[in-house]
Amino acid sequence: RVGVGARTANTFGNVAVPSNYVAGLGRGAVGFTTRSDIGPARTAAPQSGAAPAQPPVADFGAAPAGYVAGAGRGASILGKRPETDTTKEDLSETQYDQFTGYSQKLFSDTPYDAADAEADQIYEAIDSRMDMRRKKRRESKMLETIQKFRQDKPKISDQFVDLKKDIGELTAADWEAIPDVKDGSLKLTQAKRKEIYTPLSDAMLAGAA
Repeated sequence: RVGVGARTANTFGNVAVPSNYVAGLGRGAVGFTTRSDIGPARTAAPQSGAAPAQPPVADFGAAPAGYVAGAGRGASILGKRPETDTTKEDLSETQYDQFTGYSQKLFSDTPYDAADAEADQIYEAIDSRMDMRRKKRRESKMLETIQKFRQDKPKISDQFVDLKKDIGELTAADWEAIPDVKDGSLKLTQAKRKEIYTPLSDAMLAGAA
C-alpha cells in the first residue's frame, strides 16, 4: 500500500531504448558520438607476415625553385620573417589640399608595369587631342578679351597718336621758341614763408602798451 503523497519511481528496464533516443533532448541537450560508438579510427592490422597498408599519397612532382610551403598564407623561410614595408604614407587631413589632393602618391608602392605605361600613353593621347580641339576656341576668346581690354584701357602711346603727327610738322625754330621750365614751386614756398604770422605772448603785448 502506498501512502498519500508518495511517488513511485518509473522504471523502463523492460522497455528497449529507441535507436534515435537522446537523453535530455527535451531540455535542450545535444547528442554526440564517441570513439567507442563507431570503433577505432585505423583499420585493423593485416595478417602476420604482410606489410601494413599505407594511405595513398598524391604526387605533385618536384617543387619549383624558390618554393616556400605556406607562402600564400604568410609563411616565410625558416628563421626569417617576411619582409614588410614599414614606411606608411601619411594620408591625414594635414597632407590633403583642396585643389591638388594629397601631396604623397597613393600608389607609390605599386609596381609600374607595361599595362600602366600603355594606359598613360592612351590618356596623354586623349588629353592632347582634346587640347587641340579646344585650342581654336581658346585663342579666339583670348583675342576678344585682349581687344576689349585695350578699348577700355588704351595705352598712353595710342592716346597721343594724333599729337605725334602734329609734332612731326614742327620746325627747329618752333623747338627753340619753347620756354624753359622754371622752378615755380620754390618761389611759391618762399612766398608762403613770408606770410607766416606768429602770435605774441601777453607779456610782450603788455610791455609794448
